[in-house]
Amino acid sequence: MRKLYVVEKQDQPRNKIRDVTKPENPIEMFSIQTLIRYGLLRDSEGTMPPWPTDLLKQLLEILYNKNELKNI
Repeated sequence: MRKLYVVEKQDQPRNKIRDVTKPENPIEMFSIQTLIRYGLLRDSEGTMPPWPTDLLKQLLEILYNKNELKNI
C-alpha cells in the first residue's frame, strides 16, 4: 500500500503504478485484488492500472510519518 502511495505522488506515476499493480508473483496479485475488493484501490479501467483511493491515502497518512511516505 505504501509503495502505491509513494509511486502515485511522483511526477510520472502511470507506468510505475502499472508495474506495482501487475506483479508476476501470485501472492502479490492476490493482495492487489484484495485491496480492490476492500475499496482501497479503484479498479482498473481499460488500460489504466488500479489507482489508490482517498481512503487508502488517508489510512497511510495515519499509519506512517511523512518521511516514510516520500521514498519507497
